[in-house]
Amino acid sequence: MSKKRFTAGLESLLSTPDDVALQSNALLAESTASKGKAAVAELPEKESKKHQGKRFTDDLQAFLMEAFEESFDRQMQHDRSAAEPEVKKRSTKPMDGLDALIRSTIEPKVHFDANTTRRLTVQFDERKLEKLKTIARTEKTLLRDIIDSIVEEYIAKWERQKKS
Repeated sequence: MSKKRFTAGLESLLSTPDDVALQSNALLAESTASKGKAAVAELPEKESKKHQGKRFTDDLQAFLMEAFEESFDRQMQHDRSAAEPEVKKRSTKPMDGLDALIRSTIEPKVHFDANTTRRLTVQFDERKLEKLKTIARTEKTLLRDIIDSIVEEYIAKWERQKKS
């Protein structure tokens, strides 16, 4: 026994309504025409089937390409906006609550290097010390960071005066 093919009548699934109308006209012409004329009318129908398949894949390819380009454009716009963050110098803020009690073991935020820092004992006037403490509380930063920034400013000012 030979293989049976069930392709007759399935062309309408992948075609547009205009193509269905053309096929129905071709079927009417085929039924009214003689066998010789029917063979001639059948040839363009086979060619149109081939073109329909190509047109379907071309349309699918164009649709997918357009969707890909839109997605790529959106991704590029998102990358551009994320690539331009503002750079601000901030002092580290102390953690609150449980975060202050739990030490990060994966990526420690504070790296102690014995060569870069030294302990220093300083005496301040009580009024000045209280003002510095209130400033530290309002800025939510450590008192030593504020004193460090004051010392940096003084050193920079002194170096500018010395160069002049």
